[in-house]
Amino acid sequence: MELEPWATWKVIHKEGIEKCRIALDSLGTPEGLVPREVAERFIRESAWWDHPSAGNVRARRHAHRIYGSESDWKIDFQSNTTFYVGKAITRCRQRISEFLDRSTPENFGSFNDLKLQLRYAIYHPLTSSAIEFGYCWDKDIYYSYGDDFELGFGNQLIKTSDFIRTIFDIVPLKQLRKQYVDVLVTAPRENPMTIAEYHQLIESGVVVKDDRVELIEGRLVSKIQRTPQRHHSIWKAQSSLSHAVPAGWYVASGQPITLEEYSEFEPDVVVVRGNARDYRDRRPGADDLALVVDVVEAVGGDIEVRKGVYARAGVPVCWVIHTAEHRIEVYSDLTNINDFATYWEETDSTASDKIPFVIEGREIGGFTVRELTPRW
Repeated sequence: MELEPWATWKVIHKEGIEKCRIALDSLGTPEGLVPREVAERFIRESAWWDHPSAGNVRARRHAHRIYGSESDWKIDFQSNTTFYVGKAITRCRQRISEFLDRSTPENFGSFNDLKLQLRYAIYHPLTSSAIEFGYCWDKDIYYSYGDDFELGFGNQLIKTSDFIRTIFDIVPLKQLRKQYVDVLVTAPRENPMTIAEYHQLIESGVVVKDDRVELIEGRLVSKIQRTPQRHHSIWKAQSSLSHAVPAGWYVASGQPITLEEYSEFEPDVVVVRGNARDYRDRRPGADDLALVVDVVEAVGGDIEVRKGVYARAGVPVCWVIHTAEHRIEVYSDLTNINDFATYWEETDSTASDKIPFVIEGREIGGFTVRELTPRW
């Protein structure tokens, strides 16, 4: 008899943690002994230099410049600076070991916190007469907190993002994280997942953009894959609406919207009040929306569920574009029947039928199905 998904995950988690510990041992010993080939690999994958004409280029040959011993591998850079690559690896090993100790099937742990701790672990093993207490006083040595988190020494640098990527190439924590997300998508829950719980998964780095999931009625659901035909139809709808939208509104694709306590997902196209800067600290809600557009290629799926969420939340107008059938369903005129929110008016348009573009009860313009579907 097949185990329940959560019981299966407990087994996967236990085995995955053990695999990570075995891989961790390949980085060196807990006492700080690091094989030379490991230290060379980290320098080879993370060292760069600023070429006068080509910009930043990899400095893989720097790996041959390390010296010392298994307990003390290091490399000298400009500005009288030494980077203790062996100690950086050992400190990263320690941080991952602590993460594995804390991780449980019920609480996987914060991936983003771990990455931050790894960056600090890489910054720390650095010596120079110009650096005191971790602060940089020499203009030729700098910390850059951009996307790549560079640790620079004049025209030479260590990219900590590459250093960390090398760690995860060796220790399969990312694969275990992805398995956890798969369980969250497939496993039944006693209680629906709230938006706050969903946001916590995102902020902790457990759920990332590449997972392509969204929250619908308290369940994590995999997003529908964008085929070329579907992508083209989304582009046509976004482009057409962008040309027609009046001042005070904007059109977005893939904009996350928050609806009800248990739903936050990304319609294919939305018409939103204001401008994107208004939503730096929050996601748009139903009161901020004039129109939601979903593009589907097949009958069924979760479109009926999504449509129900739109109605209950109070989204005034919803379009469903059926690319395979070259038709568009328009849902409007919200009403409440027996305490059940629904759209009173449903229109099914094809070919040359004109669909009105309405914002707050005022018709702004209109489009034919030909203009919004990929056939024409």
